[in-house]
Amino acid sequence: MSLVPYNSNSLLYSAEKMISMRKKALKNSFPLIPVTIICVSNRPKMWLNVVQNIKRQTYPADKIQIIFVANTHEDKFLQWKFSTNNDERLNKSYYWFKAFHSLGKSLNFALSHANGEIVFKMDDDDIYGDNYVKDTVNAMIDTNADVMLKPNAWIYFTQRKYIAFYPRLDLYYTYEEMQKPTPVFGGCLTWRPRRVKTRFQDIGKGEDTHWVKDMFEEKRKYMDKNIKVVAGDAYNYVWIRKQNVEHTYKFDYDNIINKTNGLFCLTSDKLKETLKTILI
Repeated sequence: MSLVPYNSNSLLYSAEKMISMRKKALKNSFPLIPVTIICVSNRPKMWLNVVQNIKRQTYPADKIQIIFVANTHEDKFLQWKFSTNNDERLNKSYYWFKAFHSLGKSLNFALSHANGEIVFKMDDDDIYGDNYVKDTVNAMIDTNADVMLKPNAWIYFTQRKYIAFYPRLDLYYTYEEMQKPTPVFGGCLTWRPRRVKTRFQDIGKGEDTHWVKDMFEEKRKYMDKNIKVVAGDAYNYVWIRKQNVEHTYKFDYDNIINKTNGLFCLTSDKLKETLKTILI
């Protein structure tokens, strides 16, 4: 497994690999395969962010199936569903799931309705770039990956206006095969459901971490399936952290700061410019 040591050149390397893959996909006319985006949320105030993340995708809308599961009170869900029904840009299926069900069980419910060749798990509180779906699909085709994970990405602290590369790793992966579990961003799990049958555990927190561990365990147990797990690039996604907000993943602000590499303090006018660089 070829690994690139992390430094400023590694991010450039990641961007170059991604842009090279884009050119290859265009030249070789990579197929536009059907995909499914699944998202579970119990926070109505974040639902607009989910819609915006999906609507901005450059991947053809008719190739994207959206499975959105509202794990909250039914009245709020029905009101929001009615307000978005006239949006022809979204090939969507909305489901209301009783609020007492766990996040893991809700994700499995969404997965049971998915019919795409590739499944994307998206979170409701992060930012996904315009080319997130398209680049991931092309990278999976190019690398023949069954699973694509994102071990490295950018994190933005909204209150203090800090943006940083996270986590701090001694080695940096870009389109390289992964042989064992490593911390990844749970909002960027992507896999081929016909090849990977792993389901989420019936828990309310850490379901993505357990999914990765279980997937690698199944890969080890059933070697005949020859599941290929590949690390994605560091772009097209920003992990948003807001203080005093109910994130599913609880975090210690100072601890995360200590784990980041390349911390920048941004003024509001610089934020938009910086995000354009990351969300390429």
